[in-house]
Amino acid sequence: MAMHCFLTGAHGCGKSGVIHKAVALTGLLVGGFRTNFGPDRSVLYMSRADLPFAPSEDSAVAEYRDGKMTAIPGRFDELGERYLLQSREFAGLIIMDELGFLERDAQGFRRAVLATLDRPVPVLGVLREGFPAWTREIADRADVSVITVTAKNRDVLPMTLARRLLNEE
Repeated sequence: MAMHCFLTGAHGCGKSGVIHKAVALTGLLVGGFRTNFGPDRSVLYMSRADLPFAPSEDSAVAEYRDGKMTAIPGRFDELGERYLLQSREFAGLIIMDELGFLERDAQGFRRAVLATLDRPVPVLGVLREGFPAWTREIADRADVSVITVTAKNRDVLPMTLARRLLNEE
């Protein structure tokens, strides 16, 4: 069974919730990153996965411009790469929530993601549905399993993932 697991599925199907519940069941010390929209949903922020979400101008990675979500140049490289490197010091599980098209030009971040997948620490993440841009490379790796989250399986997935992460399955 693959060491790394990425969830995918329709927008709003509960992928991040599944990750949050699975992590709580494992008791593992997490590192990595999470992305969340701010209160008005016009700005996407990145935070370390082990710290509370606290949106600020310094943590913004993308924003709506001209009616579409656009990456803020350099922010994925700056924040995402730093969070992944910092996580190597302490994490027993790396969270990558979420990877998609916004990071296509963030070469440093992309290198850090792939280097993290080459390490022995398990990764639990989210790949945007349809594997846009560069994410197909992750989905196609032999050490990655991809699970589609649906309304039917999202309640049982946290326990399944926790067992897998703890090598009980």
